[in-house]
Amino acid sequence: MTYQPTIINKKLNIGVFFGSRSPEHDVSIITAQMIIDVLKKSDKYNAIPVYLDKKGRWFISSSLGDVKFFRRPEFEKELDKIGDFLLDLDASKGFLKFQPKRKKLFSRSNIIIIDVAFPAFHGSFGEDGTIQGLFEILNIPYVGCGVLASALVMNKIVSRKILEKEGFLIVNNLWFCKNEFERRKKEEIFEEIEQKLSYPLFIKPNRLGSSIGISKVNNQKELDFAIEVVFQFDDKVIIEEAVQNLIEVNCAIIGNNDLIVSLPEQPLYKKDFQTFEEKYLTKGGTIKKGAKKNIIPAPLLKEKLEEIQNLSKKAYRALGCSGISRVDFLINIKTMNIYINELNTLPGTLQFHLWEASGVSREDLINKLIDYGLEHFNNNKKFIYAFGSNLLSS
Repeated sequence: MTYQPTIINKKLNIGVFFGSRSPEHDVSIITAQMIIDVLKKSDKYNAIPVYLDKKGRWFISSSLGDVKFFRRPEFEKELDKIGDFLLDLDASKGFLKFQPKRKKLFSRSNIIIIDVAFPAFHGSFGEDGTIQGLFEILNIPYVGCGVLASALVMNKIVSRKILEKEGFLIVNNLWFCKNEFERRKKEEIFEEIEQKLSYPLFIKPNRLGSSIGISKVNNQKELDFAIEVVFQFDDKVIIEEAVQNLIEVNCAIIGNNDLIVSLPEQPLYKKDFQTFEEKYLTKGGTIKKGAKKNIIPAPLLKEKLEEIQNLSKKAYRALGCSGISRVDFLINIKTMNIYINELNTLPGTLQFHLWEASGVSREDLINKLIDYGLEHFNNNKKFIYAFGSNLLSS
């Protein structure tokens, strides 16, 4: 039995979910607005902005589909005027139903029905498998990777172990838990790090994106401070050697079984790595328009570009991705060693710029992602999830 969506005015109601309790909350807002802008122009979909604030409250309003709302200094007070919504947790419907929390706002006309969920979350409580698990329980089609792939990719330590077993090159690294730093002497840990790894080193949180919490260090004093910063965001820290003669290359992928791969790109940046500010806030970054900040395709031989595309598809499949992801590589341009760095199951702004350079328009990308979500949902409906037995009568 295939999914039969609720259609109002011959359009599917697409709920774009964004915000949540994450250091990448603001990036999520930007990604959601770009998705909503495309959906608004469609003759197939109704765009329904669903904002999850930092306190965990759901808000639904057409005004949330405009980034200007969130640029107001006191937009949180405006949220109180909208009023938050309750999610009906009845999984038998096959759609999501929201209704106003405040009784005075409640009426049948205020009930919001969502046929397909389009998560635009980044980081914790959204990109890490949590919201995907909710959608699975509520039996609703959704865009992007499933629960397991989302959780695996968010955890760099675990995903790298899988990728290494699949034959990928991984940069020399160590990782530690926060409680290990509290239990052991710092001097012992630093000695272990310096015996096994060589400066300069990159210090990273295990489960975070958008370059938040990342530092490049050249000595023990900087190392100590960078680790303390990571432990403000995560309970595990990754310490890895810097790749010499480095160029970074990213490659985006969409699809479930039959995959479409983008042109590989080389992001350009002025500092030692692509910081949050250079990704999003400088002219030419992902959001602000200006001087060119990336090279598409990356300046590599055709054979090497094809190798990167093939490696991207291999990594995508190895971690069970579906819908969309981006694969990031670190390349030593002299030795041509290709190290896989990480995957991202919901790349910021969906990598619109990269897909457009690869011949896929924003409209086509959104249409494909929704179709992939429905395809994935329909395929899962073919399996048996309930099994009758005589166990309780025995």
